[in-house]
Amino acid sequence: NTSHHFISQTVGIEGTYRLPMRSRLQLGYAFESVERENAAVEETEEDRVNLGFRTQPWSNFTTRFDVLYGNRSADTYNWDQRYYALLDVELINATPDSQRYINHPELSQYHLSNRERLESKLDMTWMPGDDWNLNFNLMLRDDDYDKTYTGLRYGYWQRYHLSASYAPSADLSATIYGGWDRYESEQMGRSFRGGAEKNAFEIFPPVPQASDPDRDWRLDATDTSITVGANLSWRVTETLELDADYSYVDTESDQEFRSYGAVDVNPEDLPTVQTTLHHVEAGGTWHMREDLSLRLAYQYYRYTSDDWALQGVRADTIDKVLTFGARNPNEQIHYIGVSAIYRWQ
Repeated sequence: NTSHHFISQTVGIEGTYRLPMRSRLQLGYAFESVERENAAVEETEEDRVNLGFRTQPWSNFTTRFDVLYGNRSADTYNWDQRYYALLDVELINATPDSQRYINHPELSQYHLSNRERLESKLDMTWMPGDDWNLNFNLMLRDDDYDKTYTGLRYGYWQRYHLSASYAPSADLSATIYGGWDRYESEQMGRSFRGGAEKNAFEIFPPVPQASDPDRDWRLDATDTSITVGANLSWRVTETLELDADYSYVDTESDQEFRSYGAVDVNPEDLPTVQTTLHHVEAGGTWHMREDLSLRLAYQYYRYTSDDWALQGVRADTIDKVLTFGARNPNEQIHYIGVSAIYRWQ
């Protein structure tokens, strides 16, 4: 493989202005330049503007709001650069000119494409009492790949998280938390065969499959996850500390297809993929001396998934393709660890 070269440079400026009621306004600007060698795009440049506002109207309540706008522009997309940088000269010469590409020439890789990003964050902290701390975190992100026709064209992420902490003393604290995440994306592709059908440059009918926009397909994907958990930390004595944590994650992935005219391109929506994870962690630390401690830890994992891509697929199920014969995970893992911690004085 031909070597790759990567240089990233970022310069920025930030200013803060204090307002009444223990408030603060913050404005920042950053410019990032990324140069690549042997990639489809030689250079990308991004302007980012960030506006933040923090206020504390009461001594026990604080909130912060941030808005970020980013605009990334890319040089001319040279779809053939990766092909010539990756493959051997003899193989290139043995391939017809109209088939010399790896990704379809109209496909834009998302990390090298023009993109507009609008992101907002809200963080709120409330202490209703000396022992309690409540937090709410919100994040919304909208990515628009406005110059992309084939490839990732749109992404939208929502995140809402809550947590509550209780600390009646310096030796005891407990936290419960929960969150909901949702990610939506839109992607375009084209269905075509190899050989003569791989010619992506014909414009006069009858066009080969790779040149036919009627063979386009669109995927609308939605991933949703729910997270809940709790943890406890307790200093029993001056020499003994105990801690425990439990988390549960449930994710669901939906993928819907649509086509644009070709009779034989009529994809069905893929089955929903459900994944769950339970994780329990518990441990204790015994401080034998000021410089020596012993720790005993235990972890339990329970992970299941029903991914359609693995369901009932053996090593020789797919014609002309040998797979690893992987199966959907249905795993239970118990872990026990013992460690010694020594601190040099």
